[in-house]
Amino acid sequence: MRSPLHTFEFRRVLVALFLTTSLSSASLADEEQTRARKAFEAFAVTWMETVQEHATPNITGQGTGAGLAYRQYEDDFTTEIRATGSENTPFVGVLRYRESLYQCTGPGSEGCAIVSSAPVTEIFRYENDSWLQ
Repeated sequence: MRSPLHTFEFRRVLVALFLTTSLSSASLADEEQTRARKAFEAFAVTWMETVQEHATPNITGQGTGAGLAYRQYEDDFTTEIRATGSENTPFVGVLRYRESLYQCTGPGSEGCAIVSSAPVTEIFRYENDSWLQ
């Protein structure tokens, strides 16, 4: 007599159980990644607002506008998250934006021009269901 472990029905049940468990785990991982992605998008908006607030003009002239230099950050930025495989830090978030340096040669904004522009990439970690700086 064959053992119940060798029956077709038992194998079918084991395969179904394995697939359900695997799909369940994958589904939970997808849900966690979706939750982390949404949280990172909100975090990035707040982060960029803070960056813009700290981009105050650096006045080096004598009140004429000449010598005024300031940094500005474009409103369009991109975000992405990547799985790390770590239990403690399951994701990292990548934020990309552009920083432009303006130099003014006279009074008013019409005397200002971009003197340099550079891409900026920042990486943040996700721990305990929140994004950290």
